This record gives sequence, C-alpha cells and structure tokens, in this order.
Amino acid sequence: MTKPLSEIRTLASQVAESLLSEEPVRKSQVIVGLQLAELRGEVRAIYQDEARLRETIGALYEQTQKYAGDFGANAGGGKKSTGKRKSAS
Repeated sequence: MTKPLSEIRTLASQVAESLLSEEPVRKSQVIVGLQLAELRGEVRAIYQDEARLRETIGALYEQTQKYAGDFGANAGGGKKSTGKRKSAS
C-alpha cells in the first residue's frame, strides 16, 4: 500500500528537521515547504532585475562591512575599510 503524497511530505519534513537539528552549525531558521518555495520565487525575481540585484548586493555589502567593523577583523579601532577594493595589477 502506498502512502498519500501529503503524508510523504509530512514525514519527509519531519526527517529533514531531525537531520538538520543534528548538524553542528548555528541556524536561526530552517525554511522548508511553502516558505521555501516563496523564498525561491523572491530570489529569482531579484536575479531577473539587475537594478534590484545591485541594490540587494550593495545592501548586503554594507551590512557585512558594518558587522566586520563592530565585531570582526575591523573591530576595536583597527584600520577601517573604505569600501574600495584594490585593483589587481
């Protein structure tokens, strides 16, 4: 006897959550199912719009620079990055 697809999805989700909880990495959220499908749609939309992609990447860059300045390699009054990259010669 085969199981209905909805039961298989539920069981698969439970197994995935169990396996992911065993991973020794920090997670703030695990996204599966409908939430994952929605997130994938949002990401695809960003990648298809160059202006939106540039805006998103720029915002992420600024956030990582702030984090590095507050907690990372640039923390504690060390040399701050100007945000400009050195070109390869």
